[in-house]
Amino acid sequence: MLKNTELEGLLLMAENSNGEALLELSDRFQKGIGGAERSEERAYSYARSAFAAGNMEAIARLADYYAKGRGGVEQNEEHARELLAEGEKLNSVRCLQRLAFNYMNGECGYEKDETKAIEYCTKIIAHPSDDANVKGYAYTCVGSVYEEGRIGAEKNLKKALTFYQKAAKVGYAFAYVLLGNQKRRLYLQEKAAITDMTNDVVTPDEREDIKNRTVKMRSMLADIEALYRQAETLAAKDADVPVSECAKAYLDEVAEDRRNLLVLEKKLSILDATNYDGETQIPDGPYKISFDDRPTEELTRSLSDLSARMPTVAKPESNPGYVEEDGYGSAEGKSIAWGRVLAFAAVCAAVSIFVAWLLSQAF
Repeated sequence: MLKNTELEGLLLMAENSNGEALLELSDRFQKGIGGAERSEERAYSYARSAFAAGNMEAIARLADYYAKGRGGVEQNEEHARELLAEGEKLNSVRCLQRLAFNYMNGECGYEKDETKAIEYCTKIIAHPSDDANVKGYAYTCVGSVYEEGRIGAEKNLKKALTFYQKAAKVGYAFAYVLLGNQKRRLYLQEKAAITDMTNDVVTPDEREDIKNRTVKMRSMLADIEALYRQAETLAAKDADVPVSECAKAYLDEVAEDRRNLLVLEKKLSILDATNYDGETQIPDGPYKISFDDRPTEELTRSLSDLSARMPTVAKPESNPGYVEEDGYGSAEGKSIAWGRVLAFAAVCAAVSIFVAWLLSQAF
């Protein structure tokens, strides 16, 4: 394939009626990538030249333009179907992909038939072609059938993930979105588990469990973000706007997940800095540990206020640094306590001197 060839090199090869170069030029002008400005008319023209030069894969591009009336040709679905039938006889992998798509979605005059669509996807998977978009489409279609348990297939997430991973391996952008979605479902399950745990006041053991879960969740978010980033990168290279926008939307959700997780970690850090034992519970209301969707700055201020208002709950025997109700356990309280001791000692000394003077006067 000529994916990495410069545009000028492709144009030189096209002058010699190189069918592969002509089809690559059609792809580039159709999408506006690889140094070519988007032009469906030029894409159609190069596809016709590629077909004339013996490149059977160009049939799918011609059929697509007739099906939708693009590239300067009038819409003619019947002719499009004729071209796809011819391409199927010639074992064109792109024609197999268009047939799979048409049956999957009921387009170009084909009756929607998901079973036939998967049959074509199976043919594509067995085809020797290494076209990422075609092979990736077939893998993800089959994977979605196993994920949802459609058309008689038993629901099997493990099999679905295997097909999504195969699609990702060949460089299919949308496969990375699907893999990211699967990992994010696991993340949301962890979040739901913590939410259930924090519907009421938590014990020290439960709080430790939550802390461990947050470490795992932070790692999960990093993996999820990496998958969506890869989808965005591949989609940008291939001018796949829908996938690019989809990946960006999910990345925004991951950013929100990070903010909410940070909120939970801040609340946990406040509890770690607060005296606490298993016999006394933190009251309901503002002292609950939970996910929070308020803006970070507002939350930081409220958490600062919260730390100042956290109740004292530890007993002397369980925490030597406890704070008594009169405040003597704090640094300021200890200072006040020593002041009172010294004052009391001074009064005692003065009384002793006064008593000694009275006794001396009496005798």
